[in-house]
Amino acid sequence: MNANLARILRDWALSMPDGPELQRIQSQVEYFCDELYEEYEPTRGAHPDFWERLDKWLKNISGDDEKKTLFRLIPFIFFLGPREMECLYKASFQHHILSWIVESISSPLHDPGLNQTIDAETGKTWFCPITDSMRINAFYHYNSIIGRDFRPDWRSLACFGDVAKIEDYIAKEGIKRIVLLEDFVGSGSQMFHAVRYAASLPSHLPVLVIPLIMSPRAEPVVALLKKRYANVEVRPVLQLSSSTLIKRVPDPEEISLAPSVRALATQVETQMTAGLSPASLTKWYGPFGFDRSGALLVMYTNCPDNALPLIHHVAPQWSPLFPRSSRL
Repeated sequence: MNANLARILRDWALSMPDGPELQRIQSQVEYFCDELYEEYEPTRGAHPDFWERLDKWLKNISGDDEKKTLFRLIPFIFFLGPREMECLYKASFQHHILSWIVESISSPLHDPGLNQTIDAETGKTWFCPITDSMRINAFYHYNSIIGRDFRPDWRSLACFGDVAKIEDYIAKEGIKRIVLLEDFVGSGSQMFHAVRYAASLPSHLPVLVIPLIMSPRAEPVVALLKKRYANVEVRPVLQLSSSTLIKRVPDPEEISLAPSVRALATQVETQMTAGLSPASLTKWYGPFGFDRSGALLVMYTNCPDNALPLIHHVAPQWSPLFPRSSRL
């Protein structure tokens, strides 16, 4: 921690009446930094460490109250590290996928050969990612699944895939069902096209969609998919509540800090977009992120564009806490 940041935090800790609260937050942040934040892959090597990023993040604005709002926001950021993602990989298979497979077969639960039947049926299941952000190899490894050589992301298949070749592969491999996984589903827009493509194949295979983490903003898309396609089932492993979002419109479930963060996000929008190229401006979704989601989520692999830009946006006049690695 550099001298400037140390001075600011020391002065805050000695201030009244909020000194004890800010000191408690500092202790939380120090713990999170040691246990989680150092795992953030987009900042490995090319970016300064967390404390340097925090110092620059607070320097984005001049007002002390606004700086404190940013600092108070940190413990509300839902950061998932490698160990947390590993738990989600395992839970998705052991509690969601296996249950779905058991439901699809006729063997009674007391059948002594049930485990062998489940293993055989698992071998007839095609596990694939929805987009390339889902680390499908890790899912296979953590669950000891002996899989197929081809594990394409279905967002790409929906754009470039050849239905005849896919159907031929399904027939040759003896595939009876498809499981599509995604690390985070925010609005559901990318998921919709991929799932629609899989559900509409001529073979009409059952399709299980597993978002490891799903925002409540995706619920209308999930409802639409299930209404249109009888062969689609969606079972999120971790479904976020509205309290994990700070949206443009206030929500009864939002955190107590939300009004201050909402006001700050709106206040600094001009600063965050100043100096951006015309191409970069086309990717600016507003002060609450894509689909105005306002998510407070960061995964160690990246920060989704549904998250608050306050957290991840990179611009000439804005230094982020967790810079997002954009695909565009």
